Amino acid sequence: MPDSATPHLIRDDERNVWIAKDASTVQAVFTSGACHVRPTAEPVPGAFLGTPGGEIYRRLVRMNDGAFHAARKPALERVLRVVDLDHVRAECDRWAARPMDETARSVDIDQLVFDLPTATLASVLGVPDADVPELLPQVSDFAYSIPGGARADQVERGILAAGYLLQLFQRLLPIAPSGSFLASFQREMRDVGETDPDTTIANTIGFFFQAYEGTAGLVASSLIAIAANVPPAMRDDVQVIGDIVAERLRDDPPVPAARRFVAQETVIAGQKLSAGDVIVLMLGEANRCPHLAGMPDSFSGGFGPHACPGQDIARTIAEATARNLVRAGICDTPFPEPIAFRPSGVARIPVLNRQVQPSSLNGGNR
Repeated sequence: MPDSATPHLIRDDERNVWIAKDASTVQAVFTSGACHVRPTAEPVPGAFLGTPGGEIYRRLVRMNDGAFHAARKPALERVLRVVDLDHVRAECDRWAARPMDETARSVDIDQLVFDLPTATLASVLGVPDADVPELLPQVSDFAYSIPGGARADQVERGILAAGYLLQLFQRLLPIAPSGSFLASFQREMRDVGETDPDTTIANTIGFFFQAYEGTAGLVASSLIAIAANVPPAMRDDVQVIGDIVAERLRDDPPVPAARRFVAQETVIAGQKLSAGDVIVLMLGEANRCPHLAGMPDSFSGGFGPHACPGQDIARTIAEATARNLVRAGICDTPFPEPIAFRPSGVARIPVLNRQVQPSSLNGGNR
């Protein structure tokens, strides 16, 4: 058997997939033009066909290959590259100091690791504060409807949520102020030849569900590591928190695997693959694999043509969320083991089982 650093694919006959674990093979799959993000025969999940969810999905740059993806990906990259990360941090601090539910006597941290990043992202993307409380459960419903193992009731709720999100951004895009994220994104899309505003809207919605579970998992994992390993006097240190988040993202990525679908016969790591084959990329194991020169330090945000263009923003939101929760006292004592995880078809999201008083999040302890 080859060792963990030797490029190779492993056959899993029970699941009818190939497994890539080493860094070289994962990189080869990510950069292969024969390996697509969706099955050729099912570019849109069947349950979404003819629904608002399908209208969003079919326009997502991330979920397309070929000319559609190549032409529009630069627009995403440019608009995300100029987002002010200090503004992202400030929005997270602002939402941390503002209760999501004015009537709540305590705040469930297991919900806040979802809601605080989502509210932050909403503000960065131009959603008015008044719309955010209703937006939060809609993003959740849409995000949970997308994995292949979603239940019928989750898909049904997700389709309704997709309709809400489409209507929200169809209202916001035409009135977006010059220089705002939405207006800038629309301009970048037009510059690459995309004139349909629904493509801008769909990809704006895509930022929410693409970040939803992964960011929550990264925040929760980082809080556990901070509580266990960081001395109390250093827990509020921005650099320490940033280092912990980066380490958790690399060594225990919240989204531990990615899938690619072989669109045409090809050879990867010496293995002949046929159209229709499925490859599961184990990102955490690849990150821990001895790397060869020229390879990235981490595959957690993808690599190659479909590398996540918003990685810096997502990491900044995770760091700012973790910092606010540390300041609220969430990490004052270690989290008891064994750690449980939320059911998810996509991410590893630790269950923290802690509450916090709203007053501890409103800046009174800073």
